[in-house]
Amino acid sequence: MNSINKIITMWLDELVDYKITPYEELPDIDLYMDQVITYLEKQLRIFESTSQDKQITSSMINNYVKGDVIPSPIKKKYNKSHIALILEICALKKVLSINQIKALFDEQFKDNKFNEGFNKFKEIEDAYINQIANETLNTISKTSENNIDALNDLALDLAIKAQVNLAISDRILFYVQKYKEKTEKKTKE
Repeated sequence: MNSINKIITMWLDELVDYKITPYEELPDIDLYMDQVITYLEKQLRIFESTSQDKQITSSMINNYVKGDVIPSPIKKKYNKSHIALILEICALKKVLSINQIKALFDEQFKDNKFNEGFNKFKEIEDAYINQIANETLNTISKTSENNIDALNDLALDLAIKAQVNLAISDRILFYVQKYKEKTEKKTKE
């Protein structure tokens, strides 16, 4: 049986090699919902914890459309821009509310430059995946085999860093929203 360290290391090695598909390489043809789900499941498989862990479902996509987070499909088909937005939502929804994601999208894609906005997201996420996965690999390489206490401490450390980053992100988004509301109120007066 493989040690926990080896199993985690194998997954982290895969994660280091993972890169989000650039906007230009997303499907050029419009896809129906089931095709979108299949495509996205393949793209996001690396992030599943279990085989039951669904990254995206048709209900989720329908809710993003209803919530005006992504545009409505055209004749029940989703284009490259839809797929880019959904990929980004899947990455952000674990740490931001849908309203926060919508506010980010309103700024990030306000000029309908989906390729630039998505590729900027891709560049940032790819860099952090690489950095954090490599740092974690380095720590695990120094941890004795199956040292549950050390692995739990590592998971706790990563979770606390994520929590602090989330708190800072939440506060920044809060102040940005308040500033925008204040600015819009002044313009209307």
